[in-house]
Amino acid sequence: MRRLLTGTLGFLFLAAVVTSTSTTLSAATRTLAGKVTAVSSDSVTVAGKAGEEKLAVDSKTLVIGRGLGTKSKELKKEDKPTKIDDFVKVGDQVTAKYDDTTKHATEVRVTKPVAEAPKK
Repeated sequence: MRRLLTGTLGFLFLAAVVTSTSTTLSAATRTLAGKVTAVSSDSVTVAGKAGEEKLAVDSKTLVIGRGLGTKSKELKKEDKPTKIDDFVKVGDQVTAKYDDTTKHATEVRVTKPVAEAPKK
């Protein structure tokens, strides 16, 4: 009986910790939609409804948008490293998922790219 009670209490404690941790982790993820006001190889600044937010980016940040996969393949063929400023430009409309505590973007989705000037 004692083992059953100890085992049950241990299981309930473990379940409470796992539930609490997953709730905390999901609460830290935010989504920001807006216009890109600045972009560099390690950050992107997005102006949303609540103001500007500068988000850190790195090689783990997923960049999604029409034609970006093709562009990435072309850069890899030329043995050039891919950086976010190759894909995201100032003026693009984006949606970014980021960690609220670290301000690190896990995903940047280009929803409406800025129109490029015609090539001469």
